[in-house]
Amino acid sequence: PELWRGLTYMELGRPRDAIVAYSAAIQRDRKLMAGYLNRGLAYLVAGEPDKAETDFELAIRHAPDDARAWFNRGVAQARQGEFADAASSFEAALYLQPTFTAARRNLEAVRGRPNRATGG
Repeated sequence: PELWRGLTYMELGRPRDAIVAYSAAIQRDRKLMAGYLNRGLAYLVAGEPDKAETDFELAIRHAPDDARAWFNRGVAQARQGEFADAASSFEAALYLQPTFTAARRNLEAVRGRPNRATGG
């Protein structure tokens, strides 16, 4: 029920409430990949890409063949200026799902961009 509550909160534009609901779902089942994936998306909407990246990494740990988790991790990394890491994540998503248009588009956008923190 917490997972559905989180989805409802996201539809209502309430990512903070969604994070609480997804956290409760994860408490029930620590292997709930959808909980990590959706909470990561809520963190992205809430402007916390570092926390989103952590959740996407946990989703990948539980479902390493899920292209969405790799893609979303790339989005979180790109929002933090980690463009080289983001490119690797988008490449992984494309390896798993070669027709993933958004991953291809985002890969092209970050490829060759210098990382914000290091300048290179």
